[in-house]
Amino acid sequence: QKLMEQVNADKPQAVLFIASPIDTALMAQYAHQLNLDIPFFASSWANTSELVEKGGRAVEGLETISAYNFQNSSKNSPA
Repeated sequence: QKLMEQVNADKPQAVLFIASPIDTALMAQYAHQLNLDIPFFASSWANTSELVEKGGRAVEGLETISAYNFQNSSKNSPA
């Protein structure tokens, strides 16, 4: 919780979480408890069902960032 209090004191324009789903959920919950009105983003690493399960309403509005290579033509490519 102290980390999110420090984030609030620094008055950032946005926050990017580069952490596991559980850690991201916890930080989002602390931010929610502090009523922080800052845009929050998370890396694709956190983008799992566990993030929503552990974060609940605190992760509503959190945006996740993912990278995708559109030039990848391998069989494993989702395109």
